[in-house]
Amino acid sequence: MNSAKYTFSDTDNIAMKDVSKLITEDLETVYYPTRVKRDSRALIRIFIFGLIFLIIGSILHNNTSNVIEQTIPYDKNNCYIPHGSYNKICTMTVTVDNDMPSPVYMYYELTNVFQNHREFVKSVSPKQLRGDYEELQGDSLSVCEPLVKGFEDKVLFPCGLQGWSYFNDDITTQINNNNGIVCIDNNVSYNSCSSKLNIALPTDKNFRFKKNAQLSNDPTLTNKVYQLDNYRSATTLPDIMDESLMVWMRMAATPHFKKIHSVINTNLSAGDTITFTIDANFNVAQFGGSKSIVLSTSETYGGKNMSYAWFFLMMGLLCLLSIMLVFSIKFYQTRIHKTPFC
Repeated sequence: MNSAKYTFSDTDNIAMKDVSKLITEDLETVYYPTRVKRDSRALIRIFIFGLIFLIIGSILHNNTSNVIEQTIPYDKNNCYIPHGSYNKICTMTVTVDNDMPSPVYMYYELTNVFQNHREFVKSVSPKQLRGDYEELQGDSLSVCEPLVKGFEDKVLFPCGLQGWSYFNDDITTQINNNNGIVCIDNNVSYNSCSSKLNIALPTDKNFRFKKNAQLSNDPTLTNKVYQLDNYRSATTLPDIMDESLMVWMRMAATPHFKKIHSVINTNLSAGDTITFTIDANFNVAQFGGSKSIVLSTSETYGGKNMSYAWFFLMMGLLCLLSIMLVFSIKFYQTRIHKTPFC
């Protein structure tokens, strides 16, 4: 049976267009308010987050701006150690620039030291640090390569590059004001200026590093290491519970970093003088680095670090700029499509 082929007339096309228009208008009538409501809520959330970021960033910026910091380079002049040399004793006297209420934190700052290098990060035995004597018996210490053995071919304790490379400059201080000597480190006639007590993180002191008498008295272990070419002099590594060692073995994320050395529990006034006596052993000339002493106060959120403040400020500005961009696009659409702005 033949079926007749139907062809649309102009009248039919106009009718279908009218029906399509009616359906579209009905859908927009139902959907548009919901879409606008959803978009408005999203913009309000972004605006709130932007304000929160800006407030936090402003607080951190203001807090960090109140931190007083003074940097004293000491790898030049009479404290300079040429390549291949070690164990140089020098003194350096500096004048305090601003009043610093105690506690004043003393840091050592290093550049071009890559603690984040893969070979450096993996060259350590966590079992040694935790004092797991039983687990170490018969266990391979290949994780400590390239520095497993020390003096007399005994196993180094702690083994690996992390412990061996510790910052071994010995820095003592003497503080003078207008009335004379205020304090001197390691002098029984005066109060000590600085302290290294509680400079390590509680996590390191309580969990990561643990003293084990069996390891300490094991005759097959040593904390003495020979000179390694021209990179490091023969040295004796600190005790495993030494807080300065714990601080050093907390890896830095960048090659330019500072770590806590000690805490000065004396108020410093502008014009006071500090004499540093330095037994310099950490040679930075061989790898083009530098080292400095940094004196710093602390506020509610720590020392001077603008990174977090700028991060929150930039995130807040990004949120507000995003809202402005959306409003610009919406405004453009209203001009082109003749739709309501909101």
